[in-house]
Amino acid sequence: NHFQMDGPATMRMVLQHGPGFMERLRPGLSSGLGDIAWVVPHQASGLALDAITDALGWPAERMLRTLDRLGNVVAASIPLTLHAGVTSGRIQRGDKLLLMGTGAGLSFGGMILTF
Repeated sequence: NHFQMDGPATMRMVLQHGPGFMERLRPGLSSGLGDIAWVVPHQASGLALDAITDALGWPAERMLRTLDRLGNVVAASIPLTLHAGVTSGRIQRGDKLLLMGTGAGLSFGGMILTF
């Protein structure tokens, strides 16, 4: 098996289509977080996290990041980051969370929940 990805082209696609996806997920997400306390993202690349945060105008301090400690743990990044946020006490009962991910090829997924 062989996997090959053009990282720069994928990043361009994320920045081109990500804001529209977020807007369809919840109106207003393409320009701010509103009442969402924390973003729990898929974490394959720190550069990608920074780029999407900047492109959407989201405050970086509301993006939970574990990439620096865990590395790219592929599909486990969202549940592991959610767990880290809860066990550290950052995520509290009643907080509204945005879980968002991307997949190879390029697919987007997201959900908003109240913890």
